Amino acid sequence: MFSLRPAPRSAAPLDCSQALAALPGLWSGALELEDLRRLRAHLNGCAECRAQYVRESQTASAIARDGRVGRAEALRLARRRQLVSLARAGRDPKPRLWVRTLVLPAFLIVLLARQTPRESFAQVEAQLGQYRLGERALFSGHRPQRLLRGDQVLTEETARVRLFDESGELTLSGAGGLVVESPAQRRYLLGAGKFEARGAHSFTTPWGVLELASGVLELDMGASGGRVELREGAAELTRAHGVCLLVPGEPVTLGAGL
Repeated sequence: MFSLRPAPRSAAPLDCSQALAALPGLWSGALELEDLRRLRAHLNGCAECRAQYVRESQTASAIARDGRVGRAEALRLARRRQLVSLARAGRDPKPRLWVRTLVLPAFLIVLLARQTPRESFAQVEAQLGQYRLGERALFSGHRPQRLLRGDQVLTEETARVRLFDESGELTLSGAGGLVVESPAQRRYLLGAGKFEARGAHSFTTPWGVLELASGVLELDMGASGGRVELREGAAELTRAHGVCLLVPGEPVTLGAGL
């Protein structure tokens, strides 16, 4: 038995503008196999586009290496590395003796500093949609990210994001945001959003501080006020005029003057 298959259709080669427009897809993995082959073929024959490819690959690798720094900072570091490499190309690359002596200790110090966490290993992951951690956009397909003091978490409309460790969990549903005050103590500065907390947590809001000792707590925070309901367990709300204990099943309203 023989089967007739249509001959593969040869796609037209890319011009320079099409090749440069396709480069972002190369870093994100969005290019189809045929488009990738056409781009590779163009880069092999065009020196100007190949030079732009080299510059963007250095930028992409700088962003990957620098982790939590923002894109603008990573671009600045990439330009600095490029200038250093150009400067080295025009002179003797052999470093001075004292430079060679200090390189290894400095490298070890930086490595140890990067490996030492500023807090515990609390983590954040997107169960649905995407969120931003600092200046990085992360999707539900990413592995959980470690939280550090001062990290800002911002979610989109359709997101469901979980902040967790071994004994506590905080879920943020829909558009909202928070700032991590201390992942070791599960302390957060809340912005707008709908939250559900399980375990022991502490939340700072514009209208008071919520301390959940144990159980389940629901929070619906807005720009001008909020609503807090203890589902089960024990919690208290500290405001300017005193402390009140939350009762399961009895919501408390937050707002100006309350």
